Amino acid sequence: MRSYNVVFEIVHRQFGILPIFFHSQIQIEANNEEEAKLKAQEAFNSHPNNIDLERKIVEVEELKL
Repeated sequence: MRSYNVVFEIVHRQFGILPIFFHSQIQIEANNEEEAKLKAQEAFNSHPNNIDLERKIVEVEELKL
């Protein structure tokens, strides 16, 4: 297993119009980059308030330990 840092770009619309961007990141252990993306989405969705947030993965970086 390898360690990956996955960065999400989350869009919050202020007053329903003005986009404010947040960059949340999570460290995941996975066999490859695609599995890291899937596991990161699962971890992000583990909190019910996060499920409906507008977001996308903007970076996946393998961590060299």
